[in-house]
Amino acid sequence: MSPEQPAPPLSTELRLALAMRGGVSLAVWMGGSCCEVAALRNKNGVYGRLLKRCGFEDVTVDVLAGTSAGGLNGVLFACHLLYGMPFGEGVRNVWLKLGDLESLLRPTPRPLRAPDSLLLGDEAFYARLRDELGGLIAEAEAEAEEKGEILEKPPAALRLILTATRLQPRPDWVRPTLGQPLVTGRSRAYFRFRHRRAAAGAAATLITDFPTDKREREEALNRLAYAARATSSFPGAFEPARPAVGAPPAEATTAPTPPNLWGISSETGYPDTAADDTVELVDGGLLDNIPVAWAVRAIAGSPADRGVDRWLLFLQPGWGGLAGAAPPAGGAARAPPRGARGRGGGGPRRDAGRTAGRGGGWWTPSRIGGIGGNHRPRRGALAPPAWCAWR
Repeated sequence: MSPEQPAPPLSTELRLALAMRGGVSLAVWMGGSCCEVAALRNKNGVYGRLLKRCGFEDVTVDVLAGTSAGGLNGVLFACHLLYGMPFGEGVRNVWLKLGDLESLLRPTPRPLRAPDSLLLGDEAFYARLRDELGGLIAEAEAEAEEKGEILEKPPAALRLILTATRLQPRPDWVRPTLGQPLVTGRSRAYFRFRHRRAAAGAAATLITDFPTDKREREEALNRLAYAARATSSFPGAFEPARPAVGAPPAEATTAPTPPNLWGISSETGYPDTAADDTVELVDGGLLDNIPVAWAVRAIAGSPADRGVDRWLLFLQPGWGGLAGAAPPAGGAARAPPRGARGRGGGGPRRDAGRTAGRGGGWWTPSRIGGIGGNHRPRRGALAPPAWCAWR
C-alpha cells in the first residue's frame, strides 16, 4: 500500500470461535463463560457500551469445538444460537440436574454380575439432557409467542465439532514415502454439526444439521444430546455410547434409544465388526482433551463476505485479575496455554494475546489473522495491562 492510499476501514464485525477443553470440574465454569459470551453477543449491559467504544456493530459466534464437558457446553451453546434457547438460569439448572450423581447412579447389580458402569449414560444422562433441551427450546418459543416477539435470527453459519474416542480402533492405512502401506489402528473420532444459510435473497438454506421443522428438529435434538453424551462418556463412570453409524437412518428414535449418527460421526460407514451397525465411543478427552486444532481448522473453512475481526477463545480457567490489578507473585507474566496462540499471516503476533478475567476465571483469546478468507486483524482495541501481555 502506497503512502497516498488511505488505510482500509476497520471491520465492524467481531467474529468468535470457542474451544472448550475437557474436565468435569471445569464444566460449570465453562458454562458461565459461555453465558458471558452470549451476553456479549446480545450486547447486554456493559458489553453494549464496550462494543460501541471499540467500534464493533455485530458479534458472531460461528465455530464451537469441545471435548467432554466442553462438548456438552458446546451443544448447549449451539442450541442457544440456532434455536433461540436462552443461555442463563435454564442452562444452570441443566448442569445441576446432570451433575446430580445420586440420580445418575446405576442400580445395585445382581450378585456375581459386574455392572456396565457406575453411572447410567443412556437411561439417565442422555434421556435427561434430551428432555431439558426440548423443554428449554419450547419454553423460549412459547414466551416469544406470548409477548408477540420473534426469536433472534440465527447466525448465517455455524460449525460444532465434538471429539470422541473409539473403544475398538478401526483399521487404517499409513502410506510411507517408500515401501508398502502399513496397517494401523485409528481411535480418534469426532462429531460434526454444520449450518450454513444461503446468501441474502435466496429462499433455501444451503446445508444444516439444525432443522427448524418441528418433526425433524426432534431427531436433530436426539443427535445433539447423544453426541454430548458420547463425548462426555468417561470410561468406568459411563458405559460406552453406541450410536448407529453403519447405514442411513430409516426411522426416528426416542430417548433413551441411541439415535443414528450417520453423516454426523466421523465413523460413518465404519461400525465395530462385532456390532450391529453401531460403534462404541467413549470420552473424547482420552486422546484429544484440548480441541484448539479443531477450532483452527474450522476457522479456515468459515465463510466471510467482508472484513471481520477474528478471535479464537480457548476457555481455560486459571488466575485472572481485573485490569490494573497486581501481577502474580514474582511479577512474571503468565504464559499462554499450549496451542492457544494464533498463527496466520506470518506467524504468531505479539500484540494478539489478551486476557479478560471475571470472577476468578480466565479467558485466553488468541487472534487468528489471514485465515479462511477475509479475516483482517484489528490493532489497539481492548488493550490489557502491560503484565497481561503474552511473551
